[in-house]
This record gives sequence, C-alpha cells and structure tokens, in this order.
Amino acid sequence: MRSRKAVGRHGYAPLIALTAILATGCAGINAPSGSVPPVALAPQDPFGGWAAVWADKPYSPKFEGELIAIGPDSVFVLVGDSLVGRSLSGVRRIRVVGYNPKAGDLMTWTAGGMFSTLSHGLVAFISAPAWLLAGGAITSSAAHASEINVPGYHKTWDDLRPYARFPQGIPAGLDRTSIRARPRQQPARR
Repeated sequence: MRSRKAVGRHGYAPLIALTAILATGCAGINAPSGSVPPVALAPQDPFGGWAAVWADKPYSPKFEGELIAIGPDSVFVLVGDSLVGRSLSGVRRIRVVGYNPKAGDLMTWTAGGMFSTLSHGLVAFISAPAWLLAGGAITSSAAHASEINVPGYHKTWDDLRPYARFPQGIPAGLDRTSIRARPRQQPARR
C-alpha cells in the first residue's frame, strides 16, 4: 500500500503540470511569429503592428497583415506583398497587435511556482491553485495587453494610428507598390 505522503508528493505532479499548461494555453498573441517586435523594441520599430480586418459584408473573408496606415476614410494593410485598402465604413471589426509581450516568460514562472508547491505537503492544495489562478490571470492579461480592438471599449480609429507604419497616413507621392513587408526573423538556434 502506498503511503499518503508519496501520493501527495509525486502522484499529483503530472496533474499540476497538465493544469498549468491548460490554464495558460490561451496566452499566446494573435500574430504570426516574428511579425511584431518584443515590447522593449516596439518604440523604435519602423514597421506597423499586425492587423486582422473583418469586413462589414457577410461572407467576406478576414484579411491579415501589417497595418500600414489609417487615412481619413480608409485603412491600409499589407497582405503579403499587396497593399489592401478598405473603407472605414466597410470594416466591421479590426484587431491590431502592436508588440509581443513575451507572455511565455510569465507562463514559465507560473509553472515553476506551481511545481514549487510540491514541497508544501497538504498546503499544496491551497498554494498550487493560488499559483494557477494568479499566474494564469496575469499571463493571459499580459498576452492580450498588446491588442487593440475597434470597435472596443472606448477605442476609436485614432487609437490604432500609433501602431501603423505611417501614423499620419500614407505619404503623398509614395509609390504604394514599393512598400515591402517586415523581414521575418529566424528563431535563434540553440
């Protein structure tokens, strides 16, 4: 017969790990890898944030790409190598991700904190859920802090302009076919 101490100390580790992974699994950003800079580099980054645009017409596909500019009556997004413009009145919703908050780092701290509760004995039944709830909430909040949705809670088109490559609008005389996408950074090899 197994002792209660052995079950409490080692038998619940896989359960705690699975719970931590499931709780923080929704903490990713809504942009492809390498499409937005880390938060520390965002202020000097010359490119726009990642935009997802839903058209106002039913059955119109969503399109995604770099936010280039928001004019007085249109929004411009670089989709692949093509600049796509849509009238503001023809947009039902837009979500812009301005930077990568590196929420995965917070998820790692949350998982580490949960594993540290294995040494707490019976108190782990209190401290592990506390780590899970607090860490999961903070991780999720950080992951979505870089997103702006219009329409949203007191959000307007002007709130998106700082995340555009050209916040004042597309410069007069600029050849729109010359606009190129952000070079994708390859993940570092270890």
